Amino acid sequence: MSVRGPYNTGSLAEISKRAGVSTATVSRVLSHSPRVRPGTRHAVLKALNDLQGVAKASETMTIGVCLNDFHDDRLNHMYMQDLFAGILQAARKMDFAIKALDLTEERRPNETYPQVVMRLGLGGLIHLLPLQDFLGAITEIADTGFPQCLISGRLDHPKVNWIDSENIESSCKAVEYLIHLGHHRIGIVAVDVSQHDIAERLAGYKLALAGAGIPFDPDLHVVRRHATLDMGVSAMTELLTRPERPTAVYFTNNELALGGVRACRKLGVEIPRDISIISVGDSKLAEWITPQLTLLNLPVFEIGRRAGQCIATQVKHREGAIVQEVVYPEFLINESTGPVKA
Repeated sequence: MSVRGPYNTGSLAEISKRAGVSTATVSRVLSHSPRVRPGTRHAVLKALNDLQGVAKASETMTIGVCLNDFHDDRLNHMYMQDLFAGILQAARKMDFAIKALDLTEERRPNETYPQVVMRLGLGGLIHLLPLQDFLGAITEIADTGFPQCLISGRLDHPKVNWIDSENIESSCKAVEYLIHLGHHRIGIVAVDVSQHDIAERLAGYKLALAGAGIPFDPDLHVVRRHATLDMGVSAMTELLTRPERPTAVYFTNNELALGGVRACRKLGVEIPRDISIISVGDSKLAEWITPQLTLLNLPVFEIGRRAGQCIATQVKHREGAIVQEVVYPEFLINESTGPVKA
């Protein structure tokens, strides 16, 4: 009998005993065979997780911080740096280390996601900006009882922690403020809407336009692959060089907004006299830019710290209440917005 993964026949027998099934059934579950009933699969994975918790309690003092499409450049983003700083502060206080990774890249052929986690020797997982098509993998891991927390995403599962920002109502409010100032041509710059939070911000933007009787203009919706300063520059340049350019722009990310401000300076467009800008992110950015950005303020560092504390507590003590909470951004009106130019 051979099983893919770091399991020997002794551990198979122990898992079998705990789950109340045969070792052959355990082997099928660990091989990701479809010939296993969901209830049986759940029992085996739970037994595996319990066994791992007993055998490796002293070896699982690392929290995996998962990011789809992970690469080093993504860690240069201010949003990611603030999240990681918050997670790291909480983890270090409880003697945990953190490891950045992409579970999709880590997964070997025919390996289940629970097996990946066990092989890597992780104690818990924090998922940053999880894509919708990855929620199935998170559910598969959650069914074993393994501690996980989502940031900027939600999952209807009793064992999954998540901390998410409110995006629709707050985005609607921000765009309604621009409309109140007389703006009717309002652009939006966003990254891929496969990200849960970006899709919701776009929905809030459209909701505000519809409420004011302003039709959605796809030419004012600019999408970029990544949220970087250079992408913000190119997106704003694209909007400003159109025959009918917008009088205001809603950026769904602070890094993109920074690029937008830089593009305005290059093109001699004055903020807010010629164009108004609203962004989403941490308020400390407002201290770095002239004019100060009007923005939906998200306490990014605190969100990361809260997630790190949640997972470290659940791993270390093998207990802890499941955290599922919504963070409401504060709307801060600063110098980057003003009445539409006559």
